[in-house]
Amino acid sequence: MTHSIEIHAADGFVLRATLYDAQSDRAVLIASAMGVKRRYYDAFAQFLASKGISVVTFDYRGIGESRPASLRGFRATLAEWGRLDVTAAIDWIARELRPRSLAYVGHSAGGQLAGLAPNIEHVEQFVFVCAQSGYWRHWPGMRAWGLGALWVAMPLISRVVGWFPSRTLGLGSDPLPREVASEWARWGRHPDYLFGYNDPEPFARITAPILAWSFAGDHYAPKPAVDALLRHYSAAPVTRRHVTDRGIGHFGFFRRGQAEDLWNETHAIIAAVPE
Repeated sequence: MTHSIEIHAADGFVLRATLYDAQSDRAVLIASAMGVKRRYYDAFAQFLASKGISVVTFDYRGIGESRPASLRGFRATLAEWGRLDVTAAIDWIARELRPRSLAYVGHSAGGQLAGLAPNIEHVEQFVFVCAQSGYWRHWPGMRAWGLGALWVAMPLISRVVGWFPSRTLGLGSDPLPREVASEWARWGRHPDYLFGYNDPEPFARITAPILAWSFAGDHYAPKPAVDALLRHYSAAPVTRRHVTDRGIGHFGFFRRGQAEDLWNETHAIIAAVPE
């Protein structure tokens, strides 16, 4: 069964979320990519629920149904998505579902933010899909210079417009709150990305296993950028999967009919975690 739910963050902000209830002792939290609404993950969540795993998806503050009528003047930061929003979602699952095991599926930014949540120790298995460091020099050739220019232009555009029109540039389905975009760009200009501005130790202390997917031809998460992020999860055993022979790209993993064999492998790893 599928239910719309509300998740209350520690600062009182209400996040809109969906529960795919399998009446199970196992649960999965899906943390979205940058500017991507939770509904994008419906097919994958339904697949896991059909296998007997309850799933929660949610919209970060300022995204999807967690977005106010206008983003002009709305304050939210990228770090808050991890420290407050991811944390609140984990707390909700622990309190309301009481699962014996919890897995965390982080798509792109969702994998970057995991270590910012102070209660991330409740997670027993991670699946990172195209989760990468955003430092521009991890990109090949002219793409690096293009990304570097974007990181310079993004705060300026956000300041003028009042938010960042990410959909116009193909960077997500929703516009980004001004400070989210500015912080993302600031991280992207630093060689250590988010770890240049946030304590890296919580990431290094994570010991739950990670299944990390990346895909050839993914211009948003080239293999060197994915590997750079994983180095900061230094205590976690990593199962690395880099797919070279099909056009999945940055978003195809979660589309029905495009990567369902990879869904089966992912489910098998999640289901193998002891309850």
